[in-house]
Amino acid sequence: MRRSIVIDLFLLAAIEAFMMVFLDVRYLFYDTVVTGGDTASWHGIAHHLLTELIPNGRLTGWDMGNFCGYPNFSFYFLPPFLLAVLPSYLFGLPLTITLKLAIASGIFLFPVMVWLGLRKMGYRFPGPIIGAAGSLLLLFNEFYTMFGGNVLSTNAGEFSYMFAFALFAWFIGTIYRGVEKEEGWIGNGLLLGLIGLCHLFVFVPAVCLMIYLFLARGRLGYLIKVSILGFGIMAFWILPILAYRHPWTTPVYMIWQEFVSWRHTFMGIGIILLVIGPRTALAALGEIGDTSSAGYRTWAFFVLAGLAAFTVLYVGGTFLVRGSGLFDQGLTVTPMQASTIGASAAALLEPWIIPISLFSGMAVVVTGIRSRKSCSSLVRFCSAGGALFFTGCVLFASIGLHYLLGRSVEAPGLKRFILSTATMSVTHGLIGICTIWLLLRKSFREFSLAAARDHCKGRFGMLLGLGFGCVVLYYAAHFLQVPDIRFLPPLALVLVYILFAETLEPFLSRTSAVTKAWSGLLIAYGCILAVIFGTSNADHWFRFNNRGYEYNTGIRDFQAANLFLRTADPLNAPRVGYEKCNLYGKYGGDRVFESLPYFSGRQTMEGIHYASSWAARFMAFSQTLYSKEIKTPRSYILSRLNADALPAYMNLYNLSRLILMTPEARESVESSPQFKREATFGDIAIYRYENSDGRYVDVPRRMPLLYKGDGWVEDFYRWYREGRHLDLLMVPSGYVKNEEDRVLLLTEVKNVDDLGSLRSDLLDRRGLRVDARLEHQKIEFTTNRVGLPHLVKVSYYPNWKVKGANGVYPVSPHLMMVIPRESHVVLTYGSNPWEIIGMVITGATLFILLFALTWRLLSRHSRFGPHFEIRNSKFDIRCSINRLLASAERFFAKYKPVIIGIVLLSCVGLIAGGAVNRNKPVRTYISGYRLFQSGMDLKKQGREQEAKPLFEKAIRTMSPVFDPLPVDDHQDVILCMLFTAGSHEQLGRPDAAEALYKRILVEYPFSRYVGEANVKIARIKRNQGKLQEAREHFEKAIREDRWSVWASYAKDELKKK
Repeated sequence: MRRSIVIDLFLLAAIEAFMMVFLDVRYLFYDTVVTGGDTASWHGIAHHLLTELIPNGRLTGWDMGNFCGYPNFSFYFLPPFLLAVLPSYLFGLPLTITLKLAIASGIFLFPVMVWLGLRKMGYRFPGPIIGAAGSLLLLFNEFYTMFGGNVLSTNAGEFSYMFAFALFAWFIGTIYRGVEKEEGWIGNGLLLGLIGLCHLFVFVPAVCLMIYLFLARGRLGYLIKVSILGFGIMAFWILPILAYRHPWTTPVYMIWQEFVSWRHTFMGIGIILLVIGPRTALAALGEIGDTSSAGYRTWAFFVLAGLAAFTVLYVGGTFLVRGSGLFDQGLTVTPMQASTIGASAAALLEPWIIPISLFSGMAVVVTGIRSRKSCSSLVRFCSAGGALFFTGCVLFASIGLHYLLGRSVEAPGLKRFILSTATMSVTHGLIGICTIWLLLRKSFREFSLAAARDHCKGRFGMLLGLGFGCVVLYYAAHFLQVPDIRFLPPLALVLVYILFAETLEPFLSRTSAVTKAWSGLLIAYGCILAVIFGTSNADHWFRFNNRGYEYNTGIRDFQAANLFLRTADPLNAPRVGYEKCNLYGKYGGDRVFESLPYFSGRQTMEGIHYASSWAARFMAFSQTLYSKEIKTPRSYILSRLNADALPAYMNLYNLSRLILMTPEARESVESSPQFKREATFGDIAIYRYENSDGRYVDVPRRMPLLYKGDGWVEDFYRWYREGRHLDLLMVPSGYVKNEEDRVLLLTEVKNVDDLGSLRSDLLDRRGLRVDARLEHQKIEFTTNRVGLPHLVKVSYYPNWKVKGANGVYPVSPHLMMVIPRESHVVLTYGSNPWEIIGMVITGATLFILLFALTWRLLSRHSRFGPHFEIRNSKFDIRCSINRLLASAERFFAKYKPVIIGIVLLSCVGLIAGGAVNRNKPVRTYISGYRLFQSGMDLKKQGREQEAKPLFEKAIRTMSPVFDPLPVDDHQDVILCMLFTAGSHEQLGRPDAAEALYKRILVEYPFSRYVGEANVKIARIKRNQGKLQEAREHFEKAIREDRWSVWASYAKDELKKK
């Protein structure tokens, strides 16, 4: 035992040392500001916590820097930032270094936490260490950069997720051991709460794991104690989130499209089956006794084998038909000519792929069922199936390693030979044959049976339950309105545990000590080799980020621009907007100017915490008015470049300057006399808005209206993006409780469409004097217009309290309004009721926990023991609780099948509902576009009659997205309208097409599709011989959408006779 621990620790230290050398941790100690991706914005966030919140005794609070102010850390994850800030605050260490160490901590903790978790689950040597080595494959995989749980995602900004994910790897082991032995509930509760505070998208799978353990093992009392303690730790933070998520945040609804198609779905299923197949075969073998009876594990293996057969034939057949089109994503459509068997053969095979696959899968299941006639045949079936699954795993690993090693060879001739189809076929054919031969030998079958019967079944079931929970969460993300990709890394971790610990450990643990040690060493070495030859970005990203802003080529221009913008009192200087584009790489990344509050002290618009502010969608829209590119987490229908519309928005936000990079954005603002180029620093151009008054508190031009509509947030956004009545501000009626203020706001409106017929009273602004001063947690101003509404150009949040007025009210678009009753008004950022309740619960939880631990410690070490004992008292509340829990557990035991059935049906419903309804505009547009493109291909071949049904189907597919009303604020809604109109044109229905193009102009006059719609209307008019109308629409496209490609098309058309 001691020897195995020494070997474990040696290999674990070797893994950590390799990671330190490979990534080069020296960069962590550069005294520079970390950069790269979303990470480029984290220093400013941590700096605000260090200099503003903690010194004022707060963990959450207001940050004026972005989104016109937002509640920093009220909706984001605090502990990873505290890990960086507290050493700097307490010991004076540079935040630049402590933040880098905090960001990297999850990466280096992960293998250690995996090792600890596997040991807690009772895996024998060398299971835990090969699991830790296998975790490197997950940690350094480069298949994704934003899911979380790997080096690339961490460097892209997901470091809170990585830290929580590392703790989650440990939690899987501790909660399993705790439920098995009913011990350690305090540690598990603390760990659960810490995971939740670090990242909710990791916390939710942890909760799913506990639900599975309850359904499988009961232990209700234990799990309730863990849950209550975890909730108590999180209460100060989670209660305000639950209470204020709507409407005070902006949900980031992101769906990963590849897993919507059946092709990609079954490729993912194939990988899962490959990993769990061998262990499922072991589970089936483990329950085969002297009789031929089959338990549920054997039946599960039959189904698994059948599904695997279906998957192999379906994916393989699709590859034969589509060739490289098997991997098509989004709008890509590979023609049938790319088929590996030719277009004509592919056309014949395609309709038979699913029937053949179904028949083969059913045949495998039937074969398995028939094998139950004798114990020996059942053993042979399970052994053969397990051997094929395991051979698939070996081939998958060997082919991958072969490709990675071959790719690293520099000599072109040798590289071609190593990677040639013939070389790979011969090499891996031999590996596959040898593997099957070894696995099907009688001695190995007997060894497998012994290992299967000696293996713990509860762990495998728990891991499968957790994996299933992650799949459910992936599809349920549609209903939660959260990114679905966040639930895939826990699923990948489950697969790592199953492959490296569950599958290999029962075999390796039965070998000699020397074999175990060499197995651990060779597997660790193989994983390290895979990282060395299989990664091309992880180490580069790590070094680039930690090298810092200061080592980027554009640093001098960036510093000069920030120095130019800095003033004596930058927080009270007007805001600065910046263009969203891809040209900021040489300064440190696309998001560098989100950190203007840190580098220059000036407030800006959008920031890193997009979901933490209800102003985020408004900001995204206004920034597209002066940005060539659209860069948002979700594809909203946003504005085109429009300098004429800019002044109204800039006045609303007290914006005085714009940072512009692209020629188009510069030309756009230079076409307006209200903007003047003020300074240039390399490619950075700073423009001044000439009519800025610099006021953060102002009296609006017109009396605000009371808005009585129900969905006021969405209605305010519609008012905002249409931009026709920005001088008519609205206050939600339900927020104005004071009668004196309601009397002042006499005019009511129920629909923003009615604003055109309403003109509220002009307010007397002559001689207006308002002196305002902003701090992060306080706004103070004096005014000579007591009794008139004052617009405070800071985002509203319920924590704001006021002295000198009757209340703080939200006002369109997302700002604050007060009606002063005194000349001196002070707004302070306090705490809302849910924060107070949460802090009381968390404080009480920590106090009780500390008291209980102290009492237990004193009881153990007291000479005379405790002075009194209440445990057996009839008044002991625990007796009542225990009786209640015992009743609940008896009820569960009685109705366990029914409860499990209800849970499973609910899970199936969530999966089905999420799969059908998720991201409907995108899926509809992709399907419609492919139909339209296929029709166009047939039409080009002269097969017009065959093309017509495809155009008709495209219309039927896309029309429900916008007819009668748009289903969502998504750009693919407009794209569906455009391609539906295009389908009508191809079918000879120009009037129907023109009606849709005109509808775009009427409903989305601000959008980037105005030029396209006008050009297409003009072409219809030209084809009808209405040349003057055609010219008018071409000119309108040039005038209204001057910087789009459609404007250039219109110019070309006008040059024609």
